Amino acid sequence: MTLSWKQEVLQGFHDLHLPFRVLQGAYSSVSPVSDISTDANAFQKDLLYNIVFFEHAGLAVNLVDIVQAGLTGPEALLGLQQDYALRGIQLLHLWEDVWLCRPAQVLGRIRALLGLNERLHGRKLKVEQVDRKVAGAFMEQHHLMGAAGSKYRLALVQEGIPVAVACFGPLRKMRRGRPGYRSAELVRFASRSGYSVAGGFTRLLKHFIREHHPDDVMTYADRDWSSGAAYRKSGFVLTGVTSPAWAWLDGGMKRHYREQLPLGTEKVNAEPIRVFNTGNLKYILYLDKLC
Repeated sequence: MTLSWKQEVLQGFHDLHLPFRVLQGAYSSVSPVSDISTDANAFQKDLLYNIVFFEHAGLAVNLVDIVQAGLTGPEALLGLQQDYALRGIQLLHLWEDVWLCRPAQVLGRIRALLGLNERLHGRKLKVEQVDRKVAGAFMEQHHLMGAAGSKYRLALVQEGIPVAVACFGPLRKMRRGRPGYRSAELVRFASRSGYSVAGGFTRLLKHFIREHHPDDVMTYADRDWSSGAAYRKSGFVLTGVTSPAWAWLDGGMKRHYREQLPLGTEKVNAEPIRVFNTGNLKYILYLDKLC
C-alpha cells in the first residue's frame, strides 16, 4: 500500500526513536482539540491541521497540505505558531511540497532541533574558502532550501571534508551610518547532516568579517522553520518582518514566487496550485559602533 506524505513523515519520525504525540484540530481552535494515536493511519482528512509534538523538546511540527492550506491562508498558520510560542513551544510548518522534494533535509533539520546530532568543536576545524560548485553541492545536500547564489563561500573542514558552510553575498553600499557604509548578506549556513558544529557559525562569521570588513551583516530567518534564536544568540538584532509570500507550484513541486506560472510549465493538477510561506524575520548584526 502506498503511504500518504503524512504517513511517510510519521515513519521518518518513528525512526528517530523519540516519543511524540499527534494533535489534530481546526485552525480556529485556541488549542489542539485532542491527541490521537501515533499510528500512521490515524490522520483524519476532515480536520484542518495535524501536528506532531515532541513534548520533551518543546518542538511541534505542523503538517501542511498544499491544497488545504489555500483555504486558510497565512494568518491561520501564523496564529497557530504564535499560540504555541506563548506556551514556550516552537512550532514549525512542514509543507507537503517541501517534504516531497527534500525529505532527507527535513529529517536532518528535525534531528538537529531535537539534539540528536553528533557534536563537533568548531575551534578544532580548519577554515577554508570553497568554490561555487562545492558550496552549491553542499547546500543542495544539507540545506532545507538548497543552493543559492553567493559571492563569498567559507567552510569548516575536517580531514579535507566540509562539515559546515557559510555563503555570503557581495558587500553593498548603504545609505545608513557613515559615508561608505557597507552591508553584507549571509545567504546560507548549513552543517553536514547528522552533525552540529559547536561555535561553527560564529567562527565562519567572524572569519568573513575579518577578511571583508563589512559595517553590518544582514540575514533572514524563514518563519516556517525558525524564530531566529541562533541569530539573536550571535548578536543579531531583529529589524523587520516580511509579509507572507505566495508562490505557484509546478509539476515538480518547485515553487515559483511570481504572479503566474511561466508559460508551458507543467502543473501539479489541471488548475495551478498556490502555496505560501509565513514570511521572514530580518536580522542585522551591527559592527560599526558609529551607526
